[in-house]
Amino acid sequence: IRMGDLIMNWSERPWRFTRLFFLSGLILILFLMEATNKPEGGASTSNAAHVGGGIAGLMAGVLLGRNLVRSRCEVVFKIFIFLLGIFLVSLSFGVGLQWPPKNLFEDEPWCWMRLVSNATLTGTWDWTCIRCHSADCMQKWSIGRRVSTVTADYCHARGGFWYTER
Repeated sequence: IRMGDLIMNWSERPWRFTRLFFLSGLILILFLMEATNKPEGGASTSNAAHVGGGIAGLMAGVLLGRNLVRSRCEVVFKIFIFLLGIFLVSLSFGVGLQWPPKNLFEDEPWCWMRLVSNATLTGTWDWTCIRCHSADCMQKWSIGRRVSTVTADYCHARGGFWYTER
């Protein structure tokens, strides 16, 4: 929101370059902290929600923040930001409400992921990563005793998924 205020009141703000440097530094520090964070248990969090929240905050600052001197260019910019916001919300709902769920940054949708060792289904007792999006697929792969939860990062580090339901 502060960055949106700075954008809309750039020519009216004293110390504008100092404010820009400070706010940009904070954003950079937060980005670096998130990028270098190693979560416990190996489960990583999708950053799509964090990026979306940052964009929504910037847009809210532009649209709802106080504008000290209103110009025609700023009104046109606010209309553009409003229309962009409607588009991004529609895109978020369109991607987020599909089944099976899929992140913007994923190639394949899925809702169930396991590490399975089943010689009948895979031809080997080696542990293999499996990804499903239907109840039939989940039941097929979970009938054995050697089934364990797994993270996507673990599977990608081992060469990807042996089976992905399509």
